[in-house]
Amino acid sequence: MPFVVRRGVRIHYEVEGEGPPVVNIPGLGGNTESWSLMGNGGAFPHHRLVLVDPRGHGKSGKPKDRMAHRIEEYRDDVLAVLDAEHSAKTVVWGISDGSKIGFALADAYPDRVSALIDHDGVEGGDLCDPPERERRLSAARMVRAKSETFLRELSAAEGYSIPTPLFNQFLSEDSEMVALELEEWTHWKGPTSVLPRLKPPLLMLLNGKREQSEISRLRRLAGEQAETHVLPDAGHMKICMEPYLTRSLIRGFLSRVQP
Repeated sequence: MPFVVRRGVRIHYEVEGEGPPVVNIPGLGGNTESWSLMGNGGAFPHHRLVLVDPRGHGKSGKPKDRMAHRIEEYRDDVLAVLDAEHSAKTVVWGISDGSKIGFALADAYPDRVSALIDHDGVEGGDLCDPPERERRLSAARMVRAKSETFLRELSAAEGYSIPTPLFNQFLSEDSEMVALELEEWTHWKGPTSVLPRLKPPLLMLLNGKREQSEISRLRRLAGEQAETHVLPDAGHMKICMEPYLTRSLIRGFLSRVQP
């Protein structure tokens, strides 16, 4: 069970397969177990997948200090894992909130990221902007009150039934850790502020229930280096929890950036 300890917090990760490295960072409330629950085990046999449990999640440490949940800490945890695995440069694949960590990593340490995969993790505005900030703070309040209610409301809003194993995995997470992630990331001005200055190749996978104006804005901010795919009739949860929708797109992108 590989792990690193950074600033007193144990960060657990797992490694699967052989080949060029790809770091996978799960979304809010996700962990390394989510990877197999979604049927991803063995799905990328030609790559070395480094699967990270973000702090507060899975088998990683769960710091109580609010400042320990700023996105910079999550970002530098991934850097510590890369150092431990002697990966000088890697593709970073983030799912939902995990994508935000990838953007922060590529912005702060551009020489360590060869390419980025954004799995529907960029909202229309920065997290510190009033609309996005209040959305995350409201979600944190709901998670603290009852995680099950939070999930069921998200599911109903999208008209998508979360697979039972993933539903139960989220409920097994420490709700305070999930709430702190939601709250403390609102101090970060990104990822839309980060997007225009990123240099590595970028695959953006966007859910088809977004407003067209938001999709157009993200395409414009990403620039020519981005390959963007909008999945029609799939909301955020479905695009993140049903790998068959995006697997071929990800494999194709990896073959082009890692020949």
